Amino acid sequence: MAGAGPERPVGPKYKDPAAKRWTIMIMGRVGKVRSFKVSPRVLFGALLFLALYFPLSIVVAHWWIELKGETEAQKARIEQLELELARAERSLFKFQQYVAVLDGYIASLETEKGLSGAAASQTLADEEAALETRTTSEEAVPGLVDIDQMSIEKETGRVKVAFNLVNIAEDDEPVSGYIHILASGDDSGASWWEVYPRGEVEQGMPVNYRVGQPFIIQRFKPIRGQFDSRPGNGGVESIRVVVYDDTGRLIYDGAFDVDGVS
Repeated sequence: MAGAGPERPVGPKYKDPAAKRWTIMIMGRVGKVRSFKVSPRVLFGALLFLALYFPLSIVVAHWWIELKGETEAQKARIEQLELELARAERSLFKFQQYVAVLDGYIASLETEKGLSGAAASQTLADEEAALETRTTSEEAVPGLVDIDQMSIEKETGRVKVAFNLVNIAEDDEPVSGYIHILASGDDSGASWWEVYPRGEVEQGMPVNYRVGQPFIIQRFKPIRGQFDSRPGNGGVESIRVVVYDDTGRLIYDGAFDVDGVS
């Protein structure tokens, strides 16, 4: 019949796609109602994502906290190792100083007592002959060591000398060698010399540089010396500091007036 409208297809019951969506309604404060439809699949996917996201975020946060703790522990361990390394380096340097002092002491004993064998005796004689040619006109090699805070104290029957031997080398490498402290005065018009810690003096210079006080310095080293007064020597008038390196090269030569230093 005309006017009856289109006929729906014959077959399975027709289902409207909008009927598969869920309707969510939100009521406002003034009585307004808002609604929208959501697909169950989208809602399920969002819930599944949230269900996985929160546990995973907790695991990741816990893992990050553990890594941060391990990093801080390793950093503290590295700082501790650096501190121990610095202490070990200082201890090593002190041991090197002790070894240098012992080597110098042994060398001085061998020099004073004489080396065994004809060849060794000849070598020592040649060395002493070469050292005897040193005079006060010998120029020191500058730029290795210097004297700081010189102090000369005159007491009854003795004179005490104290100063710092300073390493001024540009490469900051340790400097080692032998140091002599010489005292001089006048006895009835004749000059006399004494040397600390031991040795002989000719023409105002040590005869053998190896009998001086051995040293090795990284920055500075306190040096002490003492001279006892002898009857008739007229007292100490000046102090001279002479420093050689390990090869016998003069690296410092300085004189100080006793009355001019406090």
